[in-house]
Amino acid sequence: MSGVLDSVDELGALTVREFCDRYRIGHTLAYELIKRGELRAVKCGSRTLILARDAKAWERALPALAAG
Repeated sequence: MSGVLDSVDELGALTVREFCDRYRIGHTLAYELIKRGELRAVKCGSRTLILARDAKAWERALPALAAG
């Protein structure tokens, strides 16, 4: 093992910045998703974290792009 955790499964949780980097979205959108209840986040002290299962649930809920 290289010591670097590349998989969300291995991380267990992502910071908002890590989530944004992984999914290629801006932090403003991430916080809007959290505020609207579309993305679940938890607090650990002052840090906002997105659990791996919640990141995957958000990803699965994204609408498919219509052909045409």
